[in-house]
Amino acid sequence: MLSLFDFAVWVLKYHKWPEETTKEMVMQTFVNMYHLTDKEISSLFTQDIEGYPVSNPFRPNAVAWEDLCNSIEPAPDATPSRGATLSFLELKNVGPASSIIMEPNSRLNIITGDNGLGKSFVMECSWWALTGEWCDDVARPMSVTSKPTISYALANKKGIPMKEIVKYDKKNGTWPKSKNAPSIPGLIVYARVDGSYAVWDPAQQYDVNTSSKHVFTREEVWNGSEAIEGLLRDWVSWQRTSNSDESSFEVLKKVLKEMSPPDMGELTPGTPIRTLNDKREIPTIVHPYGEVPITNASAGVRRVITLAYLIVWAWNEHNIP
Repeated sequence: MLSLFDFAVWVLKYHKWPEETTKEMVMQTFVNMYHLTDKEISSLFTQDIEGYPVSNPFRPNAVAWEDLCNSIEPAPDATPSRGATLSFLELKNVGPASSIIMEPNSRLNIITGDNGLGKSFVMECSWWALTGEWCDDVARPMSVTSKPTISYALANKKGIPMKEIVKYDKKNGTWPKSKNAPSIPGLIVYARVDGSYAVWDPAQQYDVNTSSKHVFTREEVWNGSEAIEGLLRDWVSWQRTSNSDESSFEVLKKVLKEMSPPDMGELTPGTPIRTLNDKREIPTIVHPYGEVPITNASAGVRRVITLAYLIVWAWNEHNIP
């Protein structure tokens, strides 16, 4: 049976109500407008209004979707909401503290603090919230009796948050997300504090376990492995075969330009050279004092170069059928 009050509010949503309007007045207006009999009311509606505010049940402006989306369960056959950025993360009884809350801004966020406070742990949990997979070990709760949860929200392009609360499954030692959990279908590249990198792409399956992620050590990113050709070889290969503005090398140059440190100027690729005791051609970066092999660049520049290369590599892999 329908709630008489709910139905009346919906039907009369454009009705001009005075400030002193009560719930009973809304229902009676609806009954009078449609000349409903007591028998019809008892057969079609319930008049229960418990759960509504005792006073001030109305608001001056219409309710927007963002006010409702977190309190309404999705339909059983609804597909997961996709295409978003992380807008909220809350860890309860997980990690180094009983409660950790992070509300990231849409673009740049800086997390600082002493060693051991949980900065890297928050990043690992953020990665999990975005991808549904852990880079390494699963996050362990402080105690399985403390009802540990990880809550997160992804804000879509309109800024509307899509929330998920995940409880720890102590039997299986996992954090099982619901089938309708919000997710991001695009590429995610994660530069980890230990120098390794994680790449997630749901369009590709990188290993025999059909995982959508791959975690590379710094050595693998630069020198290659079974899963990746490596920065040194790919860079030179892309540069030698560059024949259009849309080639991998031209895209890499654009990414390097956007990621260049402001105090250094634009990171521009130079001509590959051979270095002592290395038979390979090594990419170079142009500095005011000359072209420097990227293997001799500063740690910060190497970090930028590595991330730029992985972005281009991941995009190339994403486009492979």
